[in-house]
Amino acid sequence: MSLDTTVSRVPRKVTKAKTDKPAADTLADDLLHGAKSIADFLGLKPWKKVYPHLKSGNIPNTRMGDLYIASKTGLRRHFNNV
Repeated sequence: MSLDTTVSRVPRKVTKAKTDKPAADTLADDLLHGAKSIADFLGLKPWKKVYPHLKSGNIPNTRMGDLYIASKTGLRRHFNNV
């Protein structure tokens, strides 16, 4: 008599951990281009009032030429710590 020692493997379904924040899949998904996009993301109205905050650094950003660029992740981190 021989014992069958093979183990059958059943594939398990892998689930991702759920978080409160949606994760950006790529860097392009995480970046906001322009003061209007940044203001819309932050819910600031009218959007032109965001310029002094961008210029002073109160809202974390960088510039590429005349274009303001901000990271959604960086903005969330900044305002969660304020």
